[in-house]
Amino acid sequence: MNENPGSFVANRVDFFIHGDPDDYELIEIGYFRVFASAERFHLGHNNGMNTDRLETIKLCIVCPMLMLALVAVVFCLAFPDRRVAVFPMLKEHRVKIDFNELARIREIATRNWLAQHGQPQEKIAMISGPADTHPEIEYNIGEGNEESQKEETDSATPQGTRVSAQDNKTPDESSTESPSENPENKAVPTLPHETALSSPVEEPDLIDKSPNSPLLISALPPTNPRLEPPVFVPAELPPRKGKPLKFVKATLKGVPFYQATVDLKDPETFLSIEIANNAAEANSASSTHGDESFSSFVKRSRGAVVQNGTFFSKDNQKRVMGNMVARGRYLKYSPWENYGTTFGLKRNNEPEMVTARTEGRQPDWSQHWFSITCGPRLLRNGEVELRATDEGFADPHVLGVGARCAMGYPASKDKVYIVTFLRGLSLQKEAEVMKAMGCSEAMNLDGGASRSIAHNNQIIVPASRALTNVIVVYDTNYKAPKNVIASWKDFQRRPDQIGFQR
Repeated sequence: MNENPGSFVANRVDFFIHGDPDDYELIEIGYFRVFASAERFHLGHNNGMNTDRLETIKLCIVCPMLMLALVAVVFCLAFPDRRVAVFPMLKEHRVKIDFNELARIREIATRNWLAQHGQPQEKIAMISGPADTHPEIEYNIGEGNEESQKEETDSATPQGTRVSAQDNKTPDESSTESPSENPENKAVPTLPHETALSSPVEEPDLIDKSPNSPLLISALPPTNPRLEPPVFVPAELPPRKGKPLKFVKATLKGVPFYQATVDLKDPETFLSIEIANNAAEANSASSTHGDESFSSFVKRSRGAVVQNGTFFSKDNQKRVMGNMVARGRYLKYSPWENYGTTFGLKRNNEPEMVTARTEGRQPDWSQHWFSITCGPRLLRNGEVELRATDEGFADPHVLGVGARCAMGYPASKDKVYIVTFLRGLSLQKEAEVMKAMGCSEAMNLDGGASRSIAHNNQIIVPASRALTNVIVVYDTNYKAPKNVIASWKDFQRRPDQIGFQR
């Protein structure tokens, strides 16, 4: 292999560094010549070829490529305006979008969608007029000759309309019009925007809406309204169907009772209170509406379950104990009321039980859609709590053994138990049975001669005297009145306002 001057110089330099140039061989790879030690070429390995020689070949190929890439990057950074000329693949490609064409496509898609879904033709025509009226004309205002503009204007004008005679004439031609062209010498009305096509124009009202004027349409290009694609509205789901209220007769700890389970998550289950003689307010010290027989209550309310409610006085006034809320409004209210225990249903039918005198706080009746005050309290947090005298009770019929009714709810707060016991109980035994039933919170209701319950319009346990108030439960079979359902929905939206309505 003949050495050129370059290789000769390289050979000499290598000689001064490593010694004898005869110990080295010149490897020629393409345009590159590389000196390598002859001794290292013949060391060899198991595969028959020295690894150092392969590494040398790889370096000879990779290094020039890396150098070229580095030079290209430096060039692009140093001369950004010339990089496209040197590297055409870096050229930016831009797409021209015709927004008028997109609007037309959206309009056609909207009409097709309405037609597929059975919409009337009048509604489809309201989108932008007849389906076939879509002039595709390119308007070059201020450019081209007058004849081409006139042809474009004529093609854009719908048939059956009158076009102003001055649309395609200059101001001088309009002023020098001969009498023969206008024999009646009447001025042709023009619209304010009908000027030369080369002048800038704004969006005009194309139709003269006066009743005695001819229909004049300008030769301006029609403007299609910007249409939005149809919005998919899913079909409204049918309302969730409720279940009948669960009413059973059971025995716990040797005590028989009737139990009504009120599902607070059921969409068709509602609690309410009925006042004697269908009065709007409960009996108080200032007004009274008397009492009513239990059978009359059952017939009038038509609920799934009807049970006696809270205590009332035995005098002629028949005052109802405590504050009372039903259907999102007060039936009886006093800001100083702190007697007994209050059961209330708040927003989303969340139950709570508050004993004002023992807890040192009053219930927030404005947050109750349903609320009744009675007592004494039987359970707190799953444990028996009997503090009847602290709550204000002193009647021996309440403190001793007698016919009992109660209500309570479990720790899950998803249901309410309304219970009528079938034999006389002490408060302690009543509390134990309510705890065994699964209640976490419970309170006593009016009992004795008032003890009563009806199911599905059938009286199960009759009352021994007339009553002033009853608790009514509605379900899917014995549906709540419309005003009860409406008041519950309003309360869910505005729980801070409904409670104050009188």
